[in-house]
Parts: sequence; structure tokens; C-alpha cells
Amino acid sequence: MDAGLPRGSRESAGPVLLGVSAVLLAVALFASNGSAYGPVVFVGGLAVLAAGAVVSLAGLGVLAWPRLDRFGLAAVLLLAAFVCWTGLSVLWSIVPDLSWQYLNRSLVYLAFLVLGLYVGVSLPRAARWTAAVLTVLLAAVILWALAGKVVPALFPDGARIARLRDPIGYWNGLALLCAMALPLSVWSAIRREHPRLVRTAGVVLAFLTTVALLLTYSRGGAVVALVAVGVYVAFCGRRLEALAALAIAVPPALLVSAWAFSRPGLVDDGQSYDDRLHDGLILGAALVVLGAGVAAAAWVAIAREDRWRARFRWQPSRTRLAVGAVAAFAVLVLLVSGGHPVDWLRDGFNEFTNPTSTAGSSPERITS
Repeated sequence: MDAGLPRGSRESAGPVLLGVSAVLLAVALFASNGSAYGPVVFVGGLAVLAAGAVVSLAGLGVLAWPRLDRFGLAAVLLLAAFVCWTGLSVLWSIVPDLSWQYLNRSLVYLAFLVLGLYVGVSLPRAARWTAAVLTVLLAAVILWALAGKVVPALFPDGARIARLRDPIGYWNGLALLCAMALPLSVWSAIRREHPRLVRTAGVVLAFLTTVALLLTYSRGGAVVALVAVGVYVAFCGRRLEALAALAIAVPPALLVSAWAFSRPGLVDDGQSYDDRLHDGLILGAALVVLGAGVAAAAWVAIAREDRWRARFRWQPSRTRLAVGAVAAFAVLVLLVSGGHPVDWLRDGFNEFTNPTSTAGSSPERITS
């Protein structure tokens, strides 16, 4: 993107647009009530009004029009085509009222995209500022979600259903937000221009995000998170630092999650509120203690970064060897636990595509 507006005008409009977008995103994250349609009218209406306002200001010459390359143009056109197709489907849909609701949702998505384009064209270093705002918002979501696990009364119906889902209202939706937060937390941890405190907080956020992701029991969210983190590490340019941040954050997260999976008050839907609160408070103490340990380890590692970085060089040949060894080990595990890999894959595919099967709502669904 490029802009044809003087630098001073862009700098004055950019923070305002970023602030408006951040407020709308915060409301969408904390007041969306899952898949409920009611909040779409309020949150979505505000987003559409804001998008219409920035387009009007661009038409008056106050803001610059975004100039997109072919990939950006393709993204905008594809989403616009999706909105049009959703609207046309009302003509032949057997439930036109639901199709109309989906049209409204897709218009809201398009409105947020328009706001994002104008933030990018109006704000210097827009990518960095947007990443920072998203990191803060997602960190707030994850902290609030874990707080509700510690004290179930913080959430509506929190004492009855064990799977972590609030404030989004839907566990798979929360898991996808965790998948977005993981690369952003690693980004916060490895950027040299960030203060050491911010980098340390990024490692702690990766620890908390991993715990929250696992407590949603979302297999799709876990797969998306693995792919997102893998792609980011591969292309971030500071692979060694990214792997070090993950090495500090992920093992304690797996440890506390494994313990949580063994506590009925945290994973069983039929437990009393007292049992949930008891196990939740222990979980909260574990998160504080392990989080402090993660912060201390990250603080020391960042302080001595130049020293240990000189000792460990990124060597692609060794990386390929390590990946091959992990793949061979995975095949061996499949042979031992599940029989022939072809049979294991066939049975797994049949189970996955069976509409009458269910994986349940317990942590065991992660390995199903």
C-alpha cells in the first residue's frame, strides 16, 4: 500500500483510526457472546458506520485511498465477492432469514477489512502498531479466560461446563484466537527493539496462551496454532531466538495442562462448584508460580542473548536431521500403538468422517 497524503496528515489520522479499530475489536472480543446474532447488530453496525466514515473522508480528500498490490486487491475482491454471493443466496435459500444473517456478518467482516486498510495507509509503521494492539487485546482475552477457569463464577454458566470458552462463548473460537496470539507472543519476545520487560512478557504470554489453548480441548485450534507458529519461526529471520522463547514457555505450559487434565474439578462437567473452585484456585497458583519461573528464565536468557546466541548457530543441515529423526520417531510410535500406518490412517479418516461419531468433551478428545 502507498499513500498520496502529506506525512503530517497521515500521522494525525492514523492513531485515531487505530484507536477506533482497537475499541471495536475489543467490543467484538468481549461482547460477541459466541455465535449469538444480537451483538452483530450493535458491534457490526458500529464497524459499518466507521468504515463508511473513512471511505467518505477519503472521497473528500481528507484521507488517502489505499493502493493495493495484486495480492491485496485479490483479497479485497474475494471477500467482496463472498459478500455478494451470500446476499444472492437469499433468493434460493430454504432459510432466507439465516442467509440474511450471514450476509450481515460478512458485511461486518468487510467493514473491518476496510478499517484495516485505512489504518495501514494512514499510520507509519502500521504493521508493527497493529501487531502490538492485537497482542494486547488477545492477551486480555487469554487472561480473562484463565481467570474464569480459576474462579468459575466469573463466567455465566462457568460452574457447569468445563471446556474453556469465555469470553468468546465458544471453545473453538477461543482456540483460534490462541492460535493467533502464539505467533504474536513470539514476535514480542524476539524483537531486539522491544524493551526487555516487553520481551519477557511475550514469553510469559506464550506460556499462558499454550495453557489456554489446551484447556479448550480444540484439536483444530491446536493444529492451526502449530502451523501458525511453524510458519512464523520459518520466516521470522530470528529462528534461534524464537525457538528459545518457545523452549522456555511451552514445557511448563504442557506440565500445568497435564496436571489440569487429571483434576475432575477442571475437566468434568458434573462437578460441584466447590470442587471447581478448589481445583481452579490450585490452577491459579500453579500459573502464577510457573509464570514467574518462565519470566525469570526469559529475563536471564534475554540479558545473555548475545552470549548464548554465539554458541548456538542455526544450521539447516542439523535442523533437517532433527526433523527427520522426529518424523521417524512418530512413525515408530504409530507402528507400536496403532498398527500399520495405512490402517491407522484409514481408521482415523473413517472415524473423522463418520457423522454419528463423537469425540466427547473431555481432554481425551485431543488425542482422538
